Amino acid sequence: MNISQTSIYHLVDSRDSGGIESHILELSSWLISHDIKSEVVFLNDYGTHPLKDQLDKAGVAWSIKGRWSDLMKKMKINNGLLATHGYKAGIFGRLMAKLYKVPVVSTYHSGDLGKGKLYIYSKLDDLTAGIADQVFCVSKEIQQRLPVKSNLIANFTQLCEPPKKLGSKIAFVGRLSQEKGPDSFVHIASEALLRVNTKLSKEQICLYGQGPMQNELSEHYPEEWFAGFSKMSDHWHDIGLLCITSRYEGLPLVALEAMAHGIPVMSFNVGALPQLISEGKDGWIIEDQDHLAFIESLVKWSQFNEEQRWTFTKNTQQKIQTQFSSDTLIPRILSIYKQVVQ
Repeated sequence: MNISQTSIYHLVDSRDSGGIESHILELSSWLISHDIKSEVVFLNDYGTHPLKDQLDKAGVAWSIKGRWSDLMKKMKINNGLLATHGYKAGIFGRLMAKLYKVPVVSTYHSGDLGKGKLYIYSKLDDLTAGIADQVFCVSKEIQQRLPVKSNLIANFTQLCEPPKKLGSKIAFVGRLSQEKGPDSFVHIASEALLRVNTKLSKEQICLYGQGPMQNELSEHYPEEWFAGFSKMSDHWHDIGLLCITSRYEGLPLVALEAMAHGIPVMSFNVGALPQLISEGKDGWIIEDQDHLAFIESLVKWSQFNEEQRWTFTKNTQQKIQTQFSSDTLIPRILSIYKQVVQ
């Protein structure tokens, strides 16, 4: 069967936007633009959702699952391939696909197994990976964790136009939750501001996102630092440096998006970020969750002149274009899809 005769159904359980949702949007949009039928299926309906609006704008169909039997029947009629994303969609999607004899592939995005109930779901997701016909992982760390053979495919993004001017904000972009380390970011930023040799100002610091740590952090740090949930396409031009202070990661799409816009990334050594960032060329890798080293690197960045910053901008976009663009990596995913449906 030719892949053009196949419909790709991306199954996800999602309450808000994050890396998985950005991955699905980019992948399904690319498939549609290359005349391959694609639809996003939400495992549960949690009401209004940014991804639904983004899919509408991109011309990608989406639906709410309903009964499993109805979804599987629809897939068989349309020569469907099920692509699961995230632990709940992965566990239930793989089981149902095998029960109804529908081809299924699963993508593993998260480097954090979580705690409590989330840990149980995550371990079950890992242990049932072998049910899928093919498995994708976005980082070596995730790949090494799984008990099955898998395909290492990094996250990807579209290259943007070169910026007309340099941004000045030092930004954290992501969910304000423990694994993403927003507490580390505000601590590092506040300490960097106290250095006598810094050229930073408190007006430059900004956190884009929301989450369970927001109230706690805003009580101890300036309220104007917290921008809340934001459509980042409206803000990338304001940002001069993206800081990733996560405790766990795969390959965060926010880092790729920043670099696609010409923004260097300063990050702790987590997940696949060392494979993305070339130290001192398009960003910086800080070892061992070392806050002091992060502060010193942030102060050093503040002392760069405009020419030095433009060099980083050029290097970041070149890295995305040659190694992490949608046009480079999605055809590799498509080749695995073809193997499965054939």
